Amino acid sequence: MSSESLYALISPTPAAWDEAVAEGIDRLEDEVHRRAVEGVDRPVYQGGVRVGEIKAYSDSLLTLLLKSRRPEVFARSYDVSAPVDVKSLRVTTLQEALARMEQLGLPPPEIEGDYDVEK
Repeated sequence: MSSESLYALISPTPAAWDEAVAEGIDRLEDEVHRRAVEGVDRPVYQGGVRVGEIKAYSDSLLTLLLKSRRPEVFARSYDVSAPVDVKSLRVTTLQEALARMEQLGLPPPEIEGDYDVEK
């Protein structure tokens, strides 16, 4: 049976068709949310034997949700054809960074490590 024949047989009203499409999209959004936030169980195998499950979350679906629901924050577009200021890509030395922080009135960061620093 062709899709045209099926549509003729069912013959939904435009409003009913739009409602059905909207409901389908709602279900898809619910599934995207479930996979991104609640996660899905993925089997874990060891030596060809299933030994358990892990909960897997989808960062890409979460990003998609954020971009669609908060576009002013997460869906910023960038003009990749715009010229790049090469000077802004320069690697700054630690001394330059500390001097700039002092110039801005920011406290220097406390760097912790397993080494001795003479003060």
